[in-house]
Amino acid sequence: MNTIQAQITAIHSVNNLNIIESKTDNDTFIMMSLDLPASLEKGSIVKLAIKPTNIMLAKEKIELLSCENQLKAKIVKIEKGELLCSVTLEYLQNTLEAIITRKRANAMNLKTDENIILLIKASDIYMKEVL
Repeated sequence: MNTIQAQITAIHSVNNLNIIESKTDNDTFIMMSLDLPASLEKGSIVKLAIKPTNIMLAKEKIELLSCENQLKAKIVKIEKGELLCSVTLEYLQNTLEAIITRKRANAMNLKTDENIILLIKASDIYMKEVL
């Protein structure tokens, strides 16, 4: 499981739906949530989590895309299996993993030490804990 520490900068709520904005050193993360911990407030430090299968990769930033979270990272390692490919990434001081199909990894011609854009939908991030 991928985790990233961030600070809550805004919480927007309507009925039971919440849009939470949090900030790392360089980026703002947008996530959706139906449930929020009672202790969560603006300024809280949280650990965000993302499944490896929920991280998409792109060679460049895509402006007109509904995916809110587009983050710059570097490819550290690529492990190709028969069907899937595990791509180890360095984002700030975090090591993250993206799992994509081998066919797509080959088509993208991914290389170690290459800069890449991580695409993460707001609904694919969840709050693992409030620190």
